[in-house]
Amino acid sequence: MALLLDNDIVHKLAQLDMLDDAINVLNVDYGDIFVLDTMRFKYCSPSNSSKRANQNSKYGAEVVIRIERFITKVKLISDQVTDTDLIEAIR
Repeated sequence: MALLLDNDIVHKLAQLDMLDDAINVLNVDYGDIFVLDTMRFKYCSPSNSSKRANQNSKYGAEVVIRIERFITKVKLISDQVTDTDLIEAIR
């Protein structure tokens, strides 16, 4: 079963340190989870150190780390889904 997660849901779960717990409760594998690739631009630390400090202060360093770790485990999709296999997987 494919699971699509909204960026805001991932952010809230990361704030509460409940990402892994939620995945266990939903009984899905990380490989079956899809999030928009915009998440890494919104929440993750940019390579520029001044922007990184801004992201960390805005969302909290620990929350940013949790989201970055989560993103490495799931599949990223663009907001314009054209992959017919993906569309079939979520039906």
